[in-house]
Amino acid sequence: MNLKDLQIKEINPCEFTDKQWDQYLSVSESIYKEINPRDPFWAKEQIKKFIIKPHKLWDHFRWVATENQNIIAYCWLSILNKKSPEYEKFKHIGDFDIIIPKELRRRGIGTKLLGEIIKKSKELGLKKLQGESCLGSGRGFIDKNKWHVGSNHIVSRLYLEDLDWDMVRDWIKEGPVRGIGVTIETFEKMPENDIVEYSKIYTETENQAPDYDSGDITSMWGTSPEDRRAKEELYSEKNYKWITKMTRESNSKFSGITEIYFSPDNPWIVEQDLTGVKTEYRGRGLGKWLKADMLMYIKENFPDVKFIETGNANSNAPMLSINHRLGFKEHQIYWLFSFEI
Repeated sequence: MNLKDLQIKEINPCEFTDKQWDQYLSVSESIYKEINPRDPFWAKEQIKKFIIKPHKLWDHFRWVATENQNIIAYCWLSILNKKSPEYEKFKHIGDFDIIIPKELRRRGIGTKLLGEIIKKSKELGLKKLQGESCLGSGRGFIDKNKWHVGSNHIVSRLYLEDLDWDMVRDWIKEGPVRGIGVTIETFEKMPENDIVEYSKIYTETENQAPDYDSGDITSMWGTSPEDRRAKEELYSEKNYKWITKMTRESNSKFSGITEIYFSPDNPWIVEQDLTGVKTEYRGRGLGKWLKADMLMYIKENFPDVKFIETGNANSNAPMLSINHRLGFKEHQIYWLFSFEI
């Protein structure tokens, strides 16, 4: 490609024509297939819905690279907005990604898109940018720019046809024996009288993950009552099931949490989100119990699921041990990186 034909412009996806949507999603699909060559691509109409109407506590800025007015690559920048209770804490940080098909790399497109991200970041008063990549070309871009790699993040998969269901049932039976007085509760919409405590335990256990405890990479992925309600609304609109299971102690306090996301539009996959147990309640097998109880829930409620996908820091030995015993196998390694603007 002759770079003099390349155009970079900020866009509003709500103004896309059908042709532009096809081109944009074609770029997305090319990267997805490069990472997951055996998987079907996500439902395109669902992706469009998330882009057109995203999380209300986040602002998103998007750019496309075009050749002869055809979209060939794109990038985005996301920041917490002033509606978020966490805005003051994280208003200096942006999260970004650059998406370029394999055949178009090493031609300067990524550098030009990055320039637009940095320009906008300075206008917004950001001080730090961070992101992640699992591709060798992405790691090369990270190293070329001398960005800091905070940790390796393993994405693992568990194929349900390989799961030892007898072991899962044993873990469920063992749970209340070791966790005397503990019960597991299941939520889709978090009750109003539990939402503050839920937000605290989610944020606490998320921030204990080794991806973030070094301080190299900032976790903006805690939650608040406002964030929980906004996400409940978002996922409901997009036809997603968001299932939260929590252990409740005999003193009525929450001690552990696990969450999944499931979409009937993509029925082959369950996304496993955070699983964590508060420090003072560890050592009683609550993480195993929560994981096993959720697996049985998936089996009973989402029969078309082929595999569960989850992510953990490479140094998170306790959770990796549980996942290994269940049969999770490494699918990808992501590098979490950051740099000061």
